[in-house]
Amino acid sequence: MQRAIEQLAQQADGWSLPQVAAADPLFNTASEVKVIVDGLPLKPFPYAHEGVIKGDGESLSIAMASIAAKVTRDREMLRLAEKYPVYGFAQHMGYGTAAHRAALIKHGASPIHRELFLRKLLG
Repeated sequence: MQRAIEQLAQQADGWSLPQVAAADPLFNTASEVKVIVDGLPLKPFPYAHEGVIKGDGESLSIAMASIAAKVTRDREMLRLAEKYPVYGFAQHMGYGTAAHRAALIKHGASPIHRELFLRKLLG
């Protein structure tokens, strides 16, 4: 799976709808692209799109994007584990586990911890 994600990332890296439209003058984003997202529609979002509840079970595209996002996130958490070893990111991958909560209480928040996450986890 890691290899497939790497290949996907290499092929998709740097392409966005505006870049595709700029590269191909015949490309019309409004009529040629269907943007779907997992869950509720996004607000604001610059393109017409459809939210698909439990989309990873309904759409192969959403399922693949979900896997790619998780692999990317896990890699980022491993990188952050090296930079901030006291938090145990390599073990809990940033989820609000008891160990993560204990590390936050003992060491305080790091610059990468989100305020909303801290409020929810620590109360």
